Amino acid sequence: MTSESAEESKWYVFCTMPQSEKKIALRLEQQGFEYYLPLIARKRKWSDRVKVVYFPLFPGYIFVKIFWRRQGSEVFRIQGVKDVIRQEGQPAVLPHSDLENMKRLAENSAELRTDPIKNFPDGQLVVVRFGPFKGLEGFVVRVKNKSRICVRIPLLNQVISTEMDLLDIERAE
Repeated sequence: MTSESAEESKWYVFCTMPQSEKKIALRLEQQGFEYYLPLIARKRKWSDRVKVVYFPLFPGYIFVKIFWRRQGSEVFRIQGVKDVIRQEGQPAVLPHSDLENMKRLAENSAELRTDPIKNFPDGQLVVVRFGPFKGLEGFVVRVKNKSRICVRIPLLNQVISTEMDLLDIERAE
């Protein structure tokens, strides 16, 4: 039995070109590779509609389970794959427990993102990302429910209070 035949497949983290993660995932799937690309839903507004779009939880990275010696070069041949995360010059193996933790995080990301009590306490400064008040900052007045929030926005020396979808706002930096 050679060392190559005794090798186990392991999880590696590959760096991707910007906004190429989904295309790379499709190519990996077509070639029969096992991969993991956690996606989160975010609302995006166009001039004529609002749509839920899925974005990578870890932009610029994709997780692939391979036999490094046999399949590493095949992954690098996929358009958009730039590099692999390394430790001490060698491709870093992602422990299975870390991958499982990431999966739990991704599965619960919607709940984590929309916990209004923790993420948006009264008085929290927020910035509006979508809708007619896009780009304006305001203060949380109160949380209405798990998906709606009331925000006070100073505008033209007046204070406007409006109810918004939680996905339309983010904490201001």
